[in-house]
Amino acid sequence: MSSISSSSNLTHYQRSLFSFLNFLFSQPMFRHTLHSYSAMSHLLIAHNMFPQARFLLNFVVSCKGKGSACSIWALVLETKGTHHCNFVFDSLMIVYTDLGFVSDVIQCFGLVRNHKLRVPFRGCQYLLDRMMKISYPIV
Repeated sequence: MSSISSSSNLTHYQRSLFSFLNFLFSQPMFRHTLHSYSAMSHLLIAHNMFPQARFLLNFVVSCKGKGSACSIWALVLETKGTHHCNFVFDSLMIVYTDLGFVSDVIQCFGLVRNHKLRVPFRGCQYLLDRMMKISYPIV
């Protein structure tokens, strides 16, 4: 992974963060783990860099594959730090939806509800919109 994504239209602080993360990606001696990708996703989301965070989450989900909702959800909780992680769950649900892993999206929603976290409305809306567009059978 050579670059997170495009850096156009970012503030000075966001460009600095973006440059630092790209620097980390370019270091062959730095071994990235799923935890480091998740932590970077939290950092990007905390600074309103949602497309870049989704890019990283997409990479993580692609590595783990279908049926990975429980393990990635636990990873997201484990790496959340002190900030609110609801937007991470929105992004995670959007990534699963884009990849066609509907059962994982539903499982993420259930995990969020079981842990009494705020409902990830964007992720739910994205799934419903996608299901309506492709006439997905009710799961």
